[in-house]
Amino acid sequence: MAERERFRIRDKTVKLRCTETEKLAIEKLASENNMSVNTYLCKMALEGFVIQVDFAELKNLIYEVNRIGNNVNQIAHRVNTNDAASRSDIKEVKRQVDLLWSLIRAELFKYRR
Repeated sequence: MAERERFRIRDKTVKLRCTETEKLAIEKLASENNMSVNTYLCKMALEGFVIQVDFAELKNLIYEVNRIGNNVNQIAHRVNTNDAASRSDIKEVKRQVDLLWSLIRAELFKYRR
């Protein structure tokens, strides 16, 4: 059975006794992780931890790299029509963009399970 399918149908009940303070703390932690209390408690019971990753900065970086790539393409088009820059300059810009992408991929790889 696939991992997702295992959690899709939750038809059994497990009771948890806690104090009001503990209940509020659990609800707060579930909320901070954008989860229902049920999902949070199941994940904690089965896996022992919850990892919340904010990809906002990485998304911004990807957006900026894409913009750079578009600019490089425009420069390459102009160079090819006007022959205003050397091929080695174009290769260097491409190398730099490729390096940026490799850094982004390495950063994304850290978050893969």
